Amino acid sequence: MAPAPAAFESTQPFCLDTLEPFEWLQWILLPRMHALLDGGHPLPHDFAIAPYYEMALDAAHPVRDVVLIELQRLDVLFAGGKA
Repeated sequence: MAPAPAAFESTQPFCLDTLEPFEWLQWILLPRMHALLDGGHPLPHDFAIAPYYEMALDAAHPVRDVVLIELQRLDVLFAGGKA
């Protein structure tokens, strides 16, 4: 289920005051990336999300390592490299 509309009105990075880390990925990052790609727009550059998730996800979270690997790959792409 999508979060309440008010959750998307946050002015904090990653909506950290209104969304859980995985909610931000599901409801903000992924749709925005799809919109950019579908519209033929360039991806963000000099943008890193893995460091936030390294801090936000508990070390014991069952999918933390897998998610961090994929987010680090995205960060490389955002920096202009190849993942």
